[in-house]
Amino acid sequence: MAFFLLLSIRYLCSGNWYDDEIEDFLLRIRFVVNQPNHSKLDDIIKKEIGNIYKISGKKDIDMVFDFACGKVEKWWEQQGSEVSYLTRKDDYFKEAIEHLYSLKPRENLFERWNIPPKIAGRNFIERKYLNEKILDYLKTENEPVILTALQGLGGVGKTQSVLDFIQKHGEKYKGICWLNAKDEDQLISEYVKLGRALNIIYGEDKIPAAQQACYVRNWLEDSKREGWLLIYDNVSNYEVISKLRPTKGGKIIVTSRNTEWPQGSIGVDVFTPPESELYVKKILGQVSESDRPNIGILAEKLGRLPLALAQACAYIKENKMTISRYLEIYAERKLYLLSHKTLPKDSNHEPVFITWDITMDAICNESNLASRLLIACAYLGNDIPKDLLRIFPEIVENNSEEKPFEEVLGILLRYSMLVSNEQSGSVSIHCLVQDVIRLKSEESGETKENIETVFQLLQESFPYGSDKLEDYAKKRQLLLHLEAFLSHIDDWLEKNPLEKQTIEKYYLMDLLIWMDNGYYDLGNPRRQKELLERALAIKEKHYESDHCEVAITLVNLGNAYYALDYPQKAKELFEQALAIKEKHYGPDHFEIATVLGNLGTAYRALGNPQKAKELLEWALPILKKHYGSDHFEVAKLLTNLGIAYGALGDPQRARELLERALAIQEKYYGFDHFEFAITLANLGTVYGALGDPQKAKELLEQALVIDKEHYGPDHCKVAITLTNLGNIYRALGDCQKARELLERALVIKEKHYESDHCEVAITLVNLGNAYYALDYPQKAKELFERALAIKEKHYGFGHFQVAIILGSLGTAYYALGDPQKAKELFEQALAIKEKHYESGHFQVAKLLTNLGAAYRALGNLQKAKELLERALVIDKEHYGPDHCEVAITLTNLGATYRALGNPQRAKELLEQALTIQEKHYGPDHCEVAKILINLGITCYALGDPQKAQVSFTRALPIFKKHYGPDHPEVAKLLVNLSDAYGALGNHKKQKELFARASSIFTKHYGPDHPEVVKLLAELDDV
Repeated sequence: MAFFLLLSIRYLCSGNWYDDEIEDFLLRIRFVVNQPNHSKLDDIIKKEIGNIYKISGKKDIDMVFDFACGKVEKWWEQQGSEVSYLTRKDDYFKEAIEHLYSLKPRENLFERWNIPPKIAGRNFIERKYLNEKILDYLKTENEPVILTALQGLGGVGKTQSVLDFIQKHGEKYKGICWLNAKDEDQLISEYVKLGRALNIIYGEDKIPAAQQACYVRNWLEDSKREGWLLIYDNVSNYEVISKLRPTKGGKIIVTSRNTEWPQGSIGVDVFTPPESELYVKKILGQVSESDRPNIGILAEKLGRLPLALAQACAYIKENKMTISRYLEIYAERKLYLLSHKTLPKDSNHEPVFITWDITMDAICNESNLASRLLIACAYLGNDIPKDLLRIFPEIVENNSEEKPFEEVLGILLRYSMLVSNEQSGSVSIHCLVQDVIRLKSEESGETKENIETVFQLLQESFPYGSDKLEDYAKKRQLLLHLEAFLSHIDDWLEKNPLEKQTIEKYYLMDLLIWMDNGYYDLGNPRRQKELLERALAIKEKHYESDHCEVAITLVNLGNAYYALDYPQKAKELFEQALAIKEKHYGPDHFEIATVLGNLGTAYRALGNPQKAKELLEWALPILKKHYGSDHFEVAKLLTNLGIAYGALGDPQRARELLERALAIQEKYYGFDHFEFAITLANLGTVYGALGDPQKAKELLEQALVIDKEHYGPDHCKVAITLTNLGNIYRALGDCQKARELLERALVIKEKHYESDHCEVAITLVNLGNAYYALDYPQKAKELFERALAIKEKHYGFGHFQVAIILGSLGTAYYALGDPQKAKELFEQALAIKEKHYESGHFQVAKLLTNLGAAYRALGNLQKAKELLERALVIDKEHYGPDHCEVAITLTNLGATYRALGNPQRAKELLEQALTIQEKHYGPDHCEVAKILINLGITCYALGDPQKAQVSFTRALPIFKKHYGPDHPEVAKLLVNLSDAYGALGNHKKQKELFARASSIFTKHYGPDHPEVVKLLAELDDV
């Protein structure tokens, strides 16, 4: 049957649209039959859909329209032809709203989000005094965010009290969000869910969860969203929320068993006797006259704890028993449990445990498998994935039940021991239920058996060793439960030290290794180190110290230390592992080759790329023999070998090795894998070293896209690629873009690492180089000094990494007009590098060049010449005669010869340098312009103002493009060009250029600057 959409047209205002407006729009749609102008009606509706949802593409608008039509068609088939239009009562509208609204991010919070269902009025006792206290605390206006904590024993009704407050007073707030926050991991997870619901976080597990959570927190702090109420439920302590709670914009209510809170705290106690009696009557309804006196007795026996009363009454109703009969069972259980001291440390309300024991017996009578599943949940975290529990029936020994998993889970949900969250596909369990179950297991001696069961469950579920992208999300999810399981094992072992050896050997060792694997994939070497040090101690105790299992953990621990930027410690661990494996396997085994590769990376990080190369070349044929030439393990080693050759100053060989590695990885991983991106990025830096920054940029930008997709935009791996890309933009002459990229990288690294981490120092140095290139030497100096403090703290003063920064700092002082300080820094750096490298090393040559420039500025021209000629010999031997590094030294040497009164020799050297740089960078690069200026000054000194004018004129547009037309460097060049025109007799042009230069200097330095005053006086002379 044909149908059409007829819209009551309301021409829409510009601006943001919210869900209530969207609903209003949809509710104006009427579906009618047998109307003319079918296509026109379609066009009207599509136009309005595009206006509201800001959808510009015809394909997207058609998709939304077709979705709506499909839903109505199904509805129409169900209703028949008697109904001529849909009304706002139809479920279609709710579904359509949800679908259409999901297309765009929200600007404001939901009116309500994630609010758990409140107990029905017939089963709830209002405590008005609590609402009044909450209102009173939240009225305070002298804080940007007011935090009020409802604290008390688990089960006293804190959560229900907050829900009642929301129901009674929620209209005061623009939006209310409920966040479960037992620990920081759960809170982060809740923030991520909120971010996804708001459509302000996109993609699946591409951004580290903690960074997503911070993004949502920042979103909440925006002044546009002021007026919200956040509830953090079941918080263990203030530290859990301290980092992630917004600091402005609304109010916060916390529920917790902890009594220590920085702001207002409201104690929530058990029911009063009248409240308890009323509560029992509400839940049970009709109670026989003979049983009514037992209501008060039941309440007192259960300590008037709301949760215990609710569960007891649920059990009474479920089993159709009297309160009297329940009390008989309770009395028997009470004696048993109290004799075994089944009370938590922070509780004096024993009835809740006995109540739960009765409930768990009922579950066991119905299904032993359900009971065992509940016990397993007690050793996991909260928000347990159903997929994790789904395999439980398969791993349980002696399971004779044929119930499907859904039925077993349903039993636990029915008894309220688990709560299902359909949206997340998980179930939650009350923390006190977990405590009671574990305590009961301890008293019954079943903990060891339970540990074995949960271990098997996690073993079957955790994708250990997988490098599939889809398994990274699973590891991230399961790590929360592995951490909880580890914590429970540790608690139990404290009370049962005689079991430690068995548990460590058969369970704890593997658990620690799984967790290390997960944290390796998530990029958390700090946690890896903690876990692996425990695992190593266990292995050394249970195996011989030279066992291969010990060697495996030594290697993994070395990798963690390497990632934490402790290459010396990593080297020591790798060498220990190598000695063990050589003893066990012999020198040519592939297990040896793996360790050799790791050891090589450590030596490279320690500044010994030659040793790294030797180790990697030792390992390469072994791996090729074992795996074949095209294996991904061979590709990893080729990548590291290429990096070593790059560090040795042989970028051509590095390129060959990296391109071989890339071809293998492309075949094995595809174009979008993060391992492929690692090699791409390294190949990009090598192309930069080869003098092809454009190719380097293309490769690094390709790697950056993959890194962002895999890690998320704010991950430390992304920051490393941004740093390399920033350096390439600087090499391309776009120093402003370089600065932007490096500042983004610095923000990420400072957030990810400690502020004094070496990775932060690396980006500080590169950012300083960018500022130096932009002619901000003071800013560069400050950045270099920050980096120097970090490196000195980390490595000590005499380390080659410190020498690198000393050299950079020297260049900044030189540019600031302090060649004496620059000389001192260069000499300190030179002493370190000559000690670390051989005296003829290319790294030494760079410092010799800088030191020569400093001596020239200080007037010691002969010393400058000696240093620069020494550097030139090293550069030519290392790079060849036509390398850009050779050109830099030639330029400095030419300037020195000019200052020594030998402009002819200076001209010869500068012309050599110009030829090299034009070939390397092209004719319009800033480095070419710098040589042209030097050459022009030299020609002027030789009495050839015509040649000088040609050189200066050619350099001018390059400098204008690089620095901008009003930069002081442009003004300096204009002065030189003015002098050339004056020498040629063109005084009109001379004065015009000099006036332009004076104007720039005046604008930049001010009219009273001594140099400006001098220039203005010279302008009058001109």
